[in-house]
Amino acid sequence: MTPPALPDHRPATAPRPAPSPLPLPGRRAAVLTERLVPDDLWLLARTAIPAAPRRPQGGGQPRADDRDVLAAIVFLAGSGCSWRQLPPVFGASWQTVHRRFTEWTHAGLWDTLCAATADRHGAPLRADWTRTVCHHIRKRAGLPCTAGAPPRGDRSSPAPGD
Repeated sequence: MTPPALPDHRPATAPRPAPSPLPLPGRRAAVLTERLVPDDLWLLARTAIPAAPRRPQGGGQPRADDRDVLAAIVFLAGSGCSWRQLPPVFGASWQTVHRRFTEWTHAGLWDTLCAATADRHGAPLRADWTRTVCHHIRKRAGLPCTAGAPPRGDRSSPAPGD
């Protein structure tokens, strides 16, 4: 005697539901990272990011991806939200992002990026956007904003005398 079928049981010949048109959560995070840190900016940053420190004890959690962390920092600089409000979509905790921000600030990453983007001639909107992001990151780090100052049309930070 066979047991009765459960109400939600589908026979083996039933068609499978169509896949969702929305990207998977991991893919959404990758798309967000690629938008916030385009390939040309990542190529500049990747060469300037200091090597990861070795853990003397070994093991532990795998290190969060540097590009994802940089995207989180760009997001924080652009949105103005606090460290603790960082959305989890970046795959790193706010503590990790803050620690890398501090490490990279001491290593001079923001100076390097600002100088590289100030000398770079690309699409004008992307170049302006990159300089503005560098400006806001340097501001968040408490560094003087000389190279990479936002273009004159940017009103996110007041002009002298305002």
